[in-house]
Amino acid sequence: MLATLDTLEVAGSYFWLGKVSQAQGDLATAQAYWQNAATSDPYGYYGIRSAELLNGQSPFPPVSNQNLTVNLEEERLVAGDWLKTAFSYPAEVNLDYSSELFEDTRYIRGLEYHQLGLYDLASREFESLRATYKDDALNSFRLIKEFLYLGYYQSAIELAAQFRACQAMAIFLYQRTSRPILPMSSMAPTTYPG
Repeated sequence: MLATLDTLEVAGSYFWLGKVSQAQGDLATAQAYWQNAATSDPYGYYGIRSAELLNGQSPFPPVSNQNLTVNLEEERLVAGDWLKTAFSYPAEVNLDYSSELFEDTRYIRGLEYHQLGLYDLASREFESLRATYKDDALNSFRLIKEFLYLGYYQSAIELAAQFRACQAMAIFLYQRTSRPILPMSSMAPTTYPG
């Protein structure tokens, strides 16, 4: 028999034995197998799917009240507060603007290319800028907002993912030590940009 206690995939074995029994027209045996699958691994795929079959549910039932809206401005304020705390920036630091960043020729060229509809060239300029500032938390934070505004979502997502990884590490370390810690030296701030 496939479903033994030594089998690594006990729930999967019970699930498929249930499917075979169902195909043979033996619904009572199929339901018994699915019950065993649901009991043996209630949080795994085969356990969850077996419970759905027992309840007559189709796979991946639609979610009735999903809300996928995100208030980016509110989330940005929370992230900005974290950034100031984690990197010990003064409260008055401007999270939106830096003359160093926005006077960079790549940023200016990128904006010009964007306005001319030359999006591939603009993207190259912005990617070069992102690569330069990827280790600078404050300017990365500023660029995320600009890239979102202009529609360069991949660049914004890549910066946000790095920023989020840094934030997760900081939370983990804070929970271990009960004090704010700069989590990654690669995201260390440059000199205070006024």
